[in-house]
Amino acid sequence: ADLARLDYGFNVAVGEEKAERYETALTRFIEANSKHEIFARAIYQLANRRHSAGEPTAAHALATRGLKAFPGTYGGDLCFNLIKQIEAPTVGLATEQIWNAPWPSLDVTYRNLGHVYFRAVLVDFDDYVQRARWGFGNFESERVRELLDAKPALTWDAALPATPDFKQRTEKLPAPATLKPGFYVVFASATPDFGEHANQVSMASVWVSDLALVLSTRYGTDTQSGFVLRAGSGEPVAGANVRVWRQDNNGRLKPAAAVSTDADGRFEITAKDRNVVILAEK
Repeated sequence: ADLARLDYGFNVAVGEEKAERYETALTRFIEANSKHEIFARAIYQLANRRHSAGEPTAAHALATRGLKAFPGTYGGDLCFNLIKQIEAPTVGLATEQIWNAPWPSLDVTYRNLGHVYFRAVLVDFDDYVQRARWGFGNFESERVRELLDAKPALTWDAALPATPDFKQRTEKLPAPATLKPGFYVVFASATPDFGEHANQVSMASVWVSDLALVLSTRYGTDTQSGFVLRAGSGEPVAGANVRVWRQDNNGRLKPAAAVSTDADGRFEITAKDRNVVILAEK
């Protein structure tokens, strides 16, 4: 009843000091009831607040204390689950969309992980565009599973610095420079099997290409123009094939007539109030 009253008081109280006063009262309650199993429930509540405040180390220590004191109780189970949540490995991947020299980094945001595993899977862009609908740029879960089951073009791994404070950190790792030009999905996994059980997989789609596509947006006109350039030097690419897909009323991408760049690398397409996808090839 005392613990319920503390919770009620916190929920209905107002003012900047209510959080500090609640935690002070909760701490007194914890120390006063160290011999009773309600101790584990109360210490879980304090640990959960520390976790929500971005203090996972303090939260882990509190929850461990509650679990050791009263394992197998309701409060002990709450502490156990919070410990597992804090200790769970996570991995996230971010990188540039276009890869060429100078090669970009793979920004891996993680915690509780000592090693990360990568796969680069070549994707048929025509097939991807044909399947894509409103969510162009994303991959449906079924498609992700297909790609993970496919033979990768390249696999590699890297060691990661430890995170003893249970906090996320970002490590910049070099992108591989051996992939052939094309459209890829790069996967990062906490386990080498890239499985679904007790694992986390992150992904990013990238183009490996030495071409750069520069668009010039013009409002109030039915045409849009752009340039195809060499990414490294900025030189125009004459005779590049520029393919175009336009989104219809159902969100599907339909191919339009391709155009070629002129001697200055310039091209012009018709774009009438529609989302378009443009691919330059040489």
